[in-house]
Amino acid sequence: MSSYTKWDRDAYIARVGGKEEAERRRKALMARQSRARLAEERKRDKLTQAQLDEERRFPSSSSET
Repeated sequence: MSSYTKWDRDAYIARVGGKEEAERRRKALMARQSRARLAEERKRDKLTQAQLDEERRFPSSSSET
């Protein structure tokens, strides 16, 4: 038998204090995930945060045809 419990969205919204708080938490989670992905990308490419920012703003022209 599985210990999985179906997620109850309405109960979650009530538990966190309303739709606005649930949305704020969702956005915060997405931001953390995005930061983690960028950190992994930076570490993989051995870049500083400034170098990664520069690369994202001005992609290298080597990919142009």
